[in-house]
Amino acid sequence: MAKDLLISKYRRQEVENKYINRMQFQLTEEYTDGEFDYKQLKTRYESALQKLPEKQRTVFMMSRMGELKYTEIAQLLDISIKTVEKRMSNALFYLRKALVV
Repeated sequence: MAKDLLISKYRRQEVENKYINRMQFQLTEEYTDGEFDYKQLKTRYESALQKLPEKQRTVFMMSRMGELKYTEIAQLLDISIKTVEKRMSNALFYLRKALVV
């Protein structure tokens, strides 16, 4: 019985080690291949924000930067919640499109 427990533990350890090694390889490969340029992305993001229509930018900034809920934004701007949702949806669609290479 002790022998079986030892063999089972050894097999689990082997599977765990293989998994960890595979994950480490994938992570290092991802970062070396990608060369992610944060400054360039930030510049593109700020530029895209400036190009948003004023009403969409206001709702986006209140939601994302001000961390307000849609109901709070609707009350502050005196508009319906559906209008807030539509403006936010349009803003996110535009930003996704502008930031994808």
